[in-house]
Amino acid sequence: MFTRRFLRFSFYFSVFGLILFIVFSPDFPMDMFEGLLIFAVIFFVGSFVESKRQLKNQHKFIIEIFDYIPDAMFLLDKKHRFMASNDIFLDMLKIRNKKKIKGRTYYDFLERDVADELIEINNKIFQKKYGVSYIKRINFDECEKIFDVRKIPFVVNDETEGIITIARDITQEKLLEQQLNERQFQMHSLLNNIDSIVYLKDREGRVVIGNRKFEEFMHLKLEDIIGKSLCIADNDITSMDKEVIEERKTVSQEKEVLTLDGKKWMEFRKSPVVDEYGNVLGITVLVHDISERKTIEKYLLQTQEEAIQANKLKSELIANISHEIRTPIGGIIGFLELLNLSIKDEKPKRLLSNAMKSSKHLLKLIDSLLDFSKIETGGMELSCSSFGLRELVIEVLEEIKTRKNSKELDIELDFDENISPVLYGDALKLSRVFNNILDNAIKFTEYGRINFFCKMIEDTDYYSKIYFEITDTGIGVDEKIKDTIFDSFVQADSSITKKYEGVGLGLTICKHLLKIMGSEIHIESTKGVGTKVFFDVILRKTAIIREIHQTCLNIK
Repeated sequence: MFTRRFLRFSFYFSVFGLILFIVFSPDFPMDMFEGLLIFAVIFFVGSFVESKRQLKNQHKFIIEIFDYIPDAMFLLDKKHRFMASNDIFLDMLKIRNKKKIKGRTYYDFLERDVADELIEINNKIFQKKYGVSYIKRINFDECEKIFDVRKIPFVVNDETEGIITIARDITQEKLLEQQLNERQFQMHSLLNNIDSIVYLKDREGRVVIGNRKFEEFMHLKLEDIIGKSLCIADNDITSMDKEVIEERKTVSQEKEVLTLDGKKWMEFRKSPVVDEYGNVLGITVLVHDISERKTIEKYLLQTQEEAIQANKLKSELIANISHEIRTPIGGIIGFLELLNLSIKDEKPKRLLSNAMKSSKHLLKLIDSLLDFSKIETGGMELSCSSFGLRELVIEVLEEIKTRKNSKELDIELDFDENISPVLYGDALKLSRVFNNILDNAIKFTEYGRINFFCKMIEDTDYYSKIYFEITDTGIGVDEKIKDTIFDSFVQADSSITKKYEGVGLGLTICKHLLKIMGSEIHIESTKGVGTKVFFDVILRKTAIIREIHQTCLNIK
């Protein structure tokens, strides 16, 4: 376009010069032809010089444009020779001087089969005058590189004078793309191997990705679900999404939902997907089908209720039977005591004494069963009244001393004198705890001593907290079974059941009685050395006792 304008300008300028020559030349009639010839020569010479200068400027302009392109770029002529290139292309070929590439061809830098292929593509462009683009792998210095190649015809006056080639090195992009594809494949494999429904949705609820279980649950292919919202008409489930997004926390819920396969119990676990700035991008949903678990739980709950009811009936039956047995046993013991008073001979007396001992032991077992059945049925309650703790302990110890028989045992009492003389509580149940622990101490101690220690550890105007400790030098308890010693019908080992009498309810009853009183029993034992059982009990003070206690403090 610029060249045509220049030619027109040169023509008009020549005509104008010719007119001036005619007007001002005195020799025009004779020298007109010479003048025309001179101007014609000037015109054509000027046009040629200007055209050459313009082409040189265009070539320079193209070279400058090449250097600003961030990709490798070069220009070929019709003979497939390099006319121009940018620095990036030269660096790729490891050429420092642009002059060294001019006039050279593909064959100077590439393998012959690769060069033949590229020249064939160029010939098609020269023939059809349209550009092409393609991906090409080329080896440079035994290193394969991947290029995104674009070839554009260089047209001058409707003639293709050359081909401009732009080659972008996409080796790293392709490598990253390959790694991304591998990770996506690994992620899909991982998701598909999870035996639960897993899918990811964006903030608007549109599905982004899901696993095979999700497809089976939806009865659709994943490509038919991606980008679509799940229509779940359930306020509880949809409100979970709002909670996850607003509070940025994981939320779980179990719910019975209607699916295409019928009603099912499902556990929904939703977690936020957060970017590096803390923005919630979407929600990960993990769904477990817990229908089978719910069925088992329902069955177990029903079985448990039936077992509790059966156990309650058993305990009531034991209580009724024990009560019916206890009445005649009490009568038998009474008649045996009367009979013992009327008989003077030693041998019958000894036999009666053994009978009374067995009857009392039987009565004790029945009392234990009655207490245990009351504990199991929840019928054990406190019956509080005022009593003297010191008198209660002494009474229990005196009765216990009659059971040691011929054993060489010293039973000692260490009672804190600061304990109030009268306290308020369930003396009967407290004495039962003392009896059971001391009974075990005598039963499992052949010789040595048994110490009963009572100490006040806290005293106020309204209550006293008393610490009780009973130690013996008996056979002790193995460390392995120490934690189960308070369970029902449990003894140290099977050999003890044969050697020592009892059914293993004593400590169980103590544990539950103290629990009712708001306390807890503890045991420390070393096998072959002895055992220490300890606990503390809070006993209230009556109004009169508080007044007496305050008076005593004032006197002091």
